[in-house]
Parts: sequence; structure tokens; C-alpha cells
Amino acid sequence: MNQLILTLAFIIMNTSMTFAQIQPVTLRVGQPAPPLSVYQWLKGSPVSLEKGQVYVVEFTSVFCGPCRASIPHIARLAKDYKGKATFISAYVWESRSYQPDIDKKDSLTGDYTLHVKKFIHSQGSKFDDIHVALDDPRETIVNTWMFPAGKRGAPVAYVIDQQGNIVWMGNPLELDLVLKQVLEGNFDSAAALRRIVEKKEEGQRIDQYFKTGDTSQAFAILDRWIADNPEEIFLLEAKFKYLLNIDEPRAYAYGRELLKHQCRNSEAVLLYLSGDIVYKEDGVKLIARDYDLGIDIANRAFEISTIETAKAGCIEDIAKCYFLQGNFKKAVQTQRAAIAYLKKHCDMGDPGVQDLASRFDRNLEEYSQKLISR
Repeated sequence: MNQLILTLAFIIMNTSMTFAQIQPVTLRVGQPAPPLSVYQWLKGSPVSLEKGQVYVVEFTSVFCGPCRASIPHIARLAKDYKGKATFISAYVWESRSYQPDIDKKDSLTGDYTLHVKKFIHSQGSKFDDIHVALDDPRETIVNTWMFPAGKRGAPVAYVIDQQGNIVWMGNPLELDLVLKQVLEGNFDSAAALRRIVEKKEEGQRIDQYFKTGDTSQAFAILDRWIADNPEEIFLLEAKFKYLLNIDEPRAYAYGRELLKHQCRNSEAVLLYLSGDIVYKEDGVKLIARDYDLGIDIANRAFEISTIETAKAGCIEDIAKCYFLQGNFKKAVQTQRAAIAYLKKHCDMGDPGVQDLASRFDRNLEEYSQKLISR
């Protein structure tokens, strides 16, 4: 249970790519935005943060699954608010993620920027209304924008108002209402700050209730959060994950409701739900995983996804479900389909895609061996 305590960071961010570096929080909502020192602008003209303009600055990474899943949402907002707000996607931690041996051409130059450029190019028109920035090897952006604000994971977005102040920090998928209110001039930053403090306090109470086994009180707070914050859709996945550890049948019934209604059109949440079912997490002991639900969720995520690597990953998740059900023949067939889809629709020169291809091949080998040894 300790692995699944609902901390505030999980509820708000729900990120999977994190880099631990603890330092005092000195950058908060309500304070002026720091200077944006960019190593390279990879798409769009260079941007200087100026008063009188609203900015959305998203911190993201090529090798981060949730970051990729958030791209269509950010792209839609950037298109909808073109001329009203300036969108910046800042790619961070790429020098850490860069592996020269993945790409011989990259290794000759030692230039970690190339894999980011390839990725941006592979996304076609999605970044047409977004200015794409890249952090330097010293991680200046991370050290001036993220770590001082206590942000150690991606994706995370900041909204900067017309006065040059940071008025919001959070998951990019929850930008819609905030951005609308900021542009209309009726966003209450003081109330938003109070809400963050209240959430932190309530998150601590949830932690304590779960630690002491008082799950009814914990779920009462969580259900109130969900009712009061319908835009924070990741709260639904958080509840599902908790239910898995308390009452599996109830969790799966809840998961089917999410698939049918609230999360039906949320690719990112569906991917998380599928992962909760399919992949083992340390400290989590489930008796009878509902792999049929995992397959249904992955199929729906495939239907609505606009990112080809994510769609290939959905096919892989389905293959994994078949494998865990003991249907090795179907697992092999589906994994081959995942590999074929990746090769047909994705840029095999992208290091991230090459990583996926290697994993897909390893899984196919595992499934094939099981099928042969039956």
C-alpha cells in the first residue's frame, strides 16, 4: 500500500518521467516568470517573454510517454488560441536521455539535439503553432524553471499572464479552463494558490487515512475532489488505481464505467488505465487481473490516438494481455502486428522508435518461446 499513497504530486501531475533533485521551493504561483534561456529554438521563431502577452510554457521530453500523449492536446490548444496566447514546448533532460550508440550519425557529431529535431519533424504539423525550445546540457531551463518550483517530472505546464506572472502550474491536459479564464481576465490566481495549498493539506489527510486503513474517509475526500474538479481527469485514474488494491471487482467495474463514459475520449488516461491492469507494480498484489478490460481499453486508446508510436504501443499492450492470459498464439500474432505497424507508420530513424522496436522484438521472442515450449 505504501507504493500507492496518493501524494499531491501524483494527483496533480501523474508523471512517469522524473529526475530527483531536492532543493528549496523558491518559484511559486503568483511570482514573475524567470528569464527563458534557450539553447536552441528548433521550430518557430525565438520568443522573449514580454508583458501584455499570455504564454503557455510546457516542459516535456522525447523519451517520456505521457509527454508524447499530451502533444495532440497542446497542439489543439495552440491552434485554437493562435494570436491570443503563445505556446512554447521546452524539451528538457534530453542530454541525459541521449545515447550516441543508438544512431551512428548522431554519434559522429555527439549532438544530442539531432534526436529531438528528428522527433519534432516526425510529428508533422502538430508543432506548427508551437515554438519548440531545447534546454542546454547544463539544464539551465530545468534549474531556473522546474527545480525551483519543486517540479521534478514531465510533462508540466506553466501559464504566464499579461503581467508576466506565473498564475498556474500543472498537467498540460488540464489547461483548458485555466487558459480560457486567463485570456478573459477573470482567472483568480490567489484562489488558485489557495486551492493548491488546500489540495496539499487534503492530500496529506488522504495519505494518513490510507495508512491507517480508513479507506472510506480517503475515498470520501477523493470523490469530493473529483466532483469539484471535473477537468482534472487524472483523479479518476488515481481512484481506479486505489480501488485495485482495495476491491478488485469494484475497480474493474469502475474501469469499465470510465471507458464507457468519463475517459472514453482521453487517450492519456486510457493509456494509464491499461498500464495499471497490464503491468506489475512493486508492492501491488492483484488476484485476478481483468485482461479483457485491458484489451478493451487499449483498443479504444488505439482508435482515438493521433500518435503513431502510441498506437503501436496499444497493440503491444493487447499482445501482453493475451500473453498473460496464456493465449500465446494470439500474443505472438498481435505482437507481430505491433512490430509491423511500427515499421509502417513510424520513423525508424528516430532513436525513441528504435528503442520501441528493440523492446517489441524482445517481447516477440519471449512470446514465441512460450508458444514453442507448450
